[in-house]
Amino acid sequence: MPCDADVSPRPLGLFLICPSLVNNSLSTSLPLALPLSFLPSFSLQVYQAFKITVESQCKGTKERLPSVSRLTVPWFREDSFTTMSVPSATQIFVKLHTSRPDNSSSAALQLHTAPDCQYKVSVQTSFLQVLGQVLRFCGPVLPVYMAVSVLLPCEGQLLSLLHSGRPMEMSETLGGAARLYRVELLASLLHLLLRLSWFQAGWSTLGLPPVDALPLLAPDVGAPPVPEPLSPAEGWTRPVLLLLLLLGAAVAFWGGALIRLALRLLALLLGPLHRPCVDPESWHLGFRTQMALSLTLGLVAWATCGALALATVYLLYLYKVTRLMMTERTLKHVLNLAPQQTATPAGGGEVGGPQQGQGGCNGVPLLTVSALEEVQDNLRLQLSLSSLLAPPALLAAPSLIHWLRRLRYSLQLQPDPCWPSALPLVVSAALLMNCNTHTLRRSTLLSLSCRLQLPLCVAMVTFSLQHLYRVTYFLSASLGLYALCCLT
Repeated sequence: MPCDADVSPRPLGLFLICPSLVNNSLSTSLPLALPLSFLPSFSLQVYQAFKITVESQCKGTKERLPSVSRLTVPWFREDSFTTMSVPSATQIFVKLHTSRPDNSSSAALQLHTAPDCQYKVSVQTSFLQVLGQVLRFCGPVLPVYMAVSVLLPCEGQLLSLLHSGRPMEMSETLGGAARLYRVELLASLLHLLLRLSWFQAGWSTLGLPPVDALPLLAPDVGAPPVPEPLSPAEGWTRPVLLLLLLLGAAVAFWGGALIRLALRLLALLLGPLHRPCVDPESWHLGFRTQMALSLTLGLVAWATCGALALATVYLLYLYKVTRLMMTERTLKHVLNLAPQQTATPAGGGEVGGPQQGQGGCNGVPLLTVSALEEVQDNLRLQLSLSSLLAPPALLAAPSLIHWLRRLRYSLQLQPDPCWPSALPLVVSAALLMNCNTHTLRRSTLLSLSCRLQLPLCVAMVTFSLQHLYRVTYFLSASLGLYALCCLT
């Protein structure tokens, strides 16, 4: 939107605002200053950002004082200044740091112009700056969508195990079976239903908490409540949520890929230090060992810090996955050498006996491709389940860092925000360490547990945007359902 002004000679000073907005352009015959209030009606939202280009042309070649632009935001109480040499073309990026508390004030961009010069102002929406504003104000809710992007692929993987007998790859479930758009559609439907008075009455009768809004739509602390409906920002809510869902899925996918790569490298380094093993149950924990581990980590969480117990059980789970990777690598080498060990007599006939038969060698069954497939299926399953522990460990990291810094003063963290959720996560993870595809496939609760993942995701998006600690509770419920599948 260009704004052209022919400026008559006058001293450097503060000038009036462009008074008219005609055909998507600003025009004036007065010396120039540009208000944000004359930009489109969305300009006073915190997620809006503009690139303003100021081009100046001056008569003569004499030296002039530089022009100055001033962004005034009354409720922020901090003005920003930009100097512009004359003549030149200068780009100014305009964006707000806080939302407007009321309608009594507005932001304005004022240009202090030089005399005997002409100015041309072009205003454009900057997509990269808008994306930066969205990430700046909505970035804290990204773990919610990362957890959703982990839960749904895990659901698709277990449904594949239930129907075909083998779990799919994580990348396949994320691209096909996950269908992340379902979460946003159901959440949008819930927001529409909450506009109905009878639905709101039933919601209040059930004692359900209020629905969380995006941070860029929530009023500031100490500001008067925003009237309903939240317009015009309400129209931007759904695109912003879809963008966050895509970003969360991308972070979850590439973060999982980096973790798998790191575990592959760790398995390669630890391989020479461990005795080669082809038994997929080589690191199997007995029931008593599981209970002892759960009790020990529960006491650690109670006596020290819940985040320490979460980090410990997450590292133990990653070690379990690493051992499966080492077993897979050993089986691949054994199966590659197996055809070379089969002897063929000179006469061309088959050699009988148990040594070369498929029954085994000296009473020990021979390894077949099915053993490798079983290890690969268990590895895919354990990688998916370990990814469910990653968001709670990530959210508990600040608490763990705070406890480490205060360790010289006190052994126990008070208050401990991670303690309520640490115990169910530790017990569920200890039970799932022994889980395999055969156990889950025979479970009678697997189908019900898979069907409950989508409602959990919708509830997570609905109630956790401004309460991130609830993400851990929802993931604890999901892991608890899968742990019950291992027991039934």
